[in-house]
Amino acid sequence: MARVPQIWENYKNKSTGELSFLTCFMNFGGSIARVFTSIQESTPTSMILGSVLGILTNGTILSQIILYQKPSVKKEKKVE
Repeated sequence: MARVPQIWENYKNKSTGELSFLTCFMNFGGSIARVFTSIQESTPTSMILGSVLGILTNGTILSQIILYQKPSVKKEKKVE
């Protein structure tokens, strides 16, 4: 639940600031791996649901990074 305020601020600002795509991607992938291993080890449902919540929040931030990225500025050559 610690990511919910971050998601809300990103939404209000329409920007993710200096968040790293790679770090958020690894958090998202780690959450997916945690769910997979939790299912394999027959852990309690509450733990699996917590990991699924991690997938949702990390995925939301990852999608915000992609959605709010600034378009790259193309340099144009001067025609003289």
